Order: sequence, then structure tokens, then C-alpha cells
Amino acid sequence: MAEGTVGREPIAIVEIDQTLCNLTYGEAPCTAALGTTGDNKCYNTFKSCQDPDNFDPGTLTLRFVTGRQNLPRDLGTLVPCLRDLSTSPGTVRIDEGLGKRASVDVQMQDFPFHDRLVDKYATERVSGAAQASGTGYDPAERGTFWTKWLQRNPYHQGYPLRIREGYVGQSLSSMRVRHYVIDRIDGPDAAGNVRITAKDVLKLADGDRSQIPEPSEGRLDTAITDTDTSATLVPSGIGDDEYPSSGLARIGDELVAFSRSGDTLTLDTRGARGSEADSHDADDSVQLCYTMDDVTVSDALYDILTTYAPVDTAWVPKSDWDNEVTTWLIGFNLTGEITEPTGVDEVVKTILKQTLCFMWWDEYAQLIKLSAIKPPQTESSVTALNDDQHFVADSVTVKRKPEDRRSRVYIYYDILDPTEDRDEPSNYRKLRGRIDADAESDNEYGETRVQSLFAPFWTGANTGATLSLGSRKLARLRDIPVYLEFALDAKDRDLGMADVIDVTHRNLVDLTGAKKTERYQIVERNETEPGHLVRYKAQQYTFLGRYAFITENSYPDYGSATAAQRDGGGFICEDDGTMTNGDDPYKII
Repeated sequence: MAEGTVGREPIAIVEIDQTLCNLTYGEAPCTAALGTTGDNKCYNTFKSCQDPDNFDPGTLTLRFVTGRQNLPRDLGTLVPCLRDLSTSPGTVRIDEGLGKRASVDVQMQDFPFHDRLVDKYATERVSGAAQASGTGYDPAERGTFWTKWLQRNPYHQGYPLRIREGYVGQSLSSMRVRHYVIDRIDGPDAAGNVRITAKDVLKLADGDRSQIPEPSEGRLDTAITDTDTSATLVPSGIGDDEYPSSGLARIGDELVAFSRSGDTLTLDTRGARGSEADSHDADDSVQLCYTMDDVTVSDALYDILTTYAPVDTAWVPKSDWDNEVTTWLIGFNLTGEITEPTGVDEVVKTILKQTLCFMWWDEYAQLIKLSAIKPPQTESSVTALNDDQHFVADSVTVKRKPEDRRSRVYIYYDILDPTEDRDEPSNYRKLRGRIDADAESDNEYGETRVQSLFAPFWTGANTGATLSLGSRKLARLRDIPVYLEFALDAKDRDLGMADVIDVTHRNLVDLTGAKKTERYQIVERNETEPGHLVRYKAQQYTFLGRYAFITENSYPDYGSATAAQRDGGGFICEDDGTMTNGDDPYKII
């Protein structure tokens, strides 16, 4: 059964991976003993564990479906309590770096349950062998599925949740899968309704969950003056527990470079990084700073997300990130400090905005994707869509956002004092700007529209990068941004976030009114009717023309080159600005 099969019958399965201990109660290495460590055997969850030192976490996958009559029997045990599910799509914010998180809202119906699926000792509850008293009971007569599950699994926040979408007759492995993590579970209410909200994994980087640097517990033992060169940390032992042998720390509004032995700090530099030396009182906090010293964008983002947020390294295609950075972001390396605990998402967004990148969670590939703002790698990577073959009838809408247009871009960089406001122009040594005078002229828009960008992690060495940032940013925003919304049938749903498309539609015309082809980039994707309908939002693409890498020495002249060679390599044009056969020339960014 496939997307194009006539009479296909869609099915959606919600999967939750519950943590479940691999051990058996009372069998080594589990030291639990009925009547000694507890009156009842555990439920193999950490909440019910009677030997937490030997808890051995494994996974139990629960699958929920609607209570349909033709419930598939070849997909394992399915719990028919799913009432409804809806998704809120994630969005790519190309010019903001980090878009809105994708989420899914799952509605379940609670019900009496015998526990055999989730309790290893369910039959022993009935016989009494699982109770120290020896008295048995029927689990189906105690509580309900969700009341019991929530009591036994209070640490469910962060559990993996998947939506499998396919058709009756498909195997689990052949279905499309979207990956999320549980954010919250509400209910059951008086009617037995349970609501599960799950988010994409970038939710783990939110400031209420992850901070960089982590708050430091060390404090000054005694007051110090603005000239003292040593200090002692309390409580005792905190130096070895939390502080490196050397580094940068913040005390009040002063940064100090230090070296450490035990709890004793040698203050090697007072008033470091542009801050001012000052006196400090006993018990003042000594906050360890996070520093970057000429690191690549991919290295910085990888370290921040996997060290300071609970982001699994398996979700980060680091080699792809490195390739993106070495191809498009040479000279964009980062240097600077984060001097107080700050939400990881805020730091990531700052880095992305100042380096012409954007990031999103690919819920199908289960990967965090990173892309530079760039032309398509090759023309062959662009998907063509038209109203004769692809778009669902009457689904195409063109929208414009004049409020997002800009005619000037100013970049502030080389920060004076990283302890002060990073969004304050006066806290920067350098400013570079780009102005499109034509866009401001009376013949065009007739007004000035300014965007100010702050680059706290660039120094004077990044001047070249600021020029590139300003010109590319202005190229995207000098004209009113245009968005296209449309729907595709499931047969065309392979389009993913950030893919580039060439659109031909009756609503897109040239000056004569004839249909023309325009280029867009996918910024939102939502499978509103799983297996049937996918809705997209795309932003007009500003890299128009031919772009390519430096051509290999082995390539022939343009006139003799193959289509693939012309697509992937750049050739020098003639003096009249065209290729030897009259084709448009290549462009350099």
C-alpha cells in the first residue's frame, strides 16, 4: 500500500517509549525483597523501584490507535484509546535563525485496564504472589489505565513520542514517522479525557530547561578590594567540584581571568574583557563564564546543544553541519563570552542570526538540521511544481508582508563589555552598514526601513563577515517578502523543510499577465490529513541566477561541458556577460 494507491485507508499510530527496568524483582542484581523493601512488587518503573542503585533502564513501547472496527492485527499490541491528534507545524525562520517549535496534541480516552501490557507481575497481583500479604486483587478493578500509568511514571516529561502515519496493510517499518518528546500530560478529567502535548527536541534548549553557562555555586569567602590578586571559594571543596584549573569568571559586573588550586583562586587579570575592576563583598557569587575563541559555527552550536541542553548527539549530523560551515561560512568564526546563565535557545538564536544560518528539527529524519542562507547547491536540487500536476485545487494563496521589508542593515560588532547589554549599540566598538538607496528612492518605496543586527561573538577580525552578512541580508529583505501557501496530495509529500522549489501558477504572472516561474523556499510543513493532504508555506527565494563552485581543472570548456558539469561548476563568461552559447552567466556571492 502506497501514497498513490486508490482506495488507501490511512491509519495513525501514537507511540510512547516508556522507561522500564530490565531486571526481575528479587533476582540478582536486584536486591528487592517482598515484605522487606516493600509490601508489593515494583512495576519496573523508577518511581516504584525498591533498589534504585541497581535500576537498569530499558524501553517499553506503547502503541495507541483509534477504536476502529478493522483494527490491524499484524502490528502487535495496539491500545485503542486514541480519540484525536493534531499537529502544529514547526516553522523555519530563515532571517531569525530559530523558528517556532513543532508540536503535537494527542487526545486519549481513559479506561479500566488489566495491566498485563505494562506490569510484568500482573498475574501475580491476581494470585497474591506479588503482595507480601498474599492477598490477590484484580488490577482491572483498581484505577484506570492513565491514572495508574501517570502514578507509576511521573518522570514522563522528555519521553519519546512518535506519530506513525501509513495505511492499513503497511508494516510499521514502512510507515512515515514523526519524532517528538513529551512536554506535558493533563487529565484525566471528569469525562476521562487525557491530553498529551509533545514538542520537537529543540524544546529541550528552552531557557526554562537549559542554561549556558550553568549557575555556579561558588561564593567569595571574604571581601576583596579592586586590587586583590587572590580569593577563596566557599563552600569547601567547590573549587574541585565546579571550576577548571584556569578560566574566566564573573564577580558582580567584573570579569576576572583566574588560575585555581583547590578552593584558592589566583586572579591573574582584574577587569578582564573590557569590564572594570571593583571591590566585592563576602558571599558574592563567582560565576564561571562560557568562552569561545575563534571556533567555527558548527563546533560552537554542537558544544552548546549537547553539553548544556539534553540534546542527544545522535540527533546532530555534525559532519553535515561542518560541511555547511566550511562551504558557506568561512570567516564567520566566533569569539566571545557568555558571562551569566542564559537560555540555550537565546544563545543559539543569537549565533544563528549573526552568521546567516537557520536551524530546525526534522521530525521525520530525527535530526537537527543546520543550513546557511545560500543558493541551491545545484539547479537539479530544485523541485518544479505547477498547477496542472501538483497543487490541490484552489489551495494556492499569495501573501505579502510589507512590515518585514528593509532598505538598510546595520551590524554592530566587537563588543566593549560582555557583562553589559548585548543589544545596546553603544556597547560595541564597530559598526558596518549596507544601504539600498534605490529602494529608498521616490521611484521605488520612498521610505527608509532599518534593521539593526548585533554580533556579540565577532571581533574586529570578522569585518569581512559583517560585509557579507549585510549584503546578503539586504538582498533578502529589500523588496516586500512574498509567501506562498499551498497544499499537495500525499503522493507529492516528500518536500521537506528548507527545500527550494520553482513554482509555476496562474497567480504568478509577468508584466504581460502570462504565467511565470518563481523560486521559493519551504518554511512550514503540516500534514493536516495524515496520508492524504500536506499544507506548505514557502518564502520567495532571493538567490536568483546561476551559482556554482570553482570548476575542477579536468572539466572542458563551457561549450563542451555536460549539463551536470555546468550545474555543479562555475565557468567564466564572455566579455558581453553571457556564456558562449548565450546562457546567463554565473554569479559570485
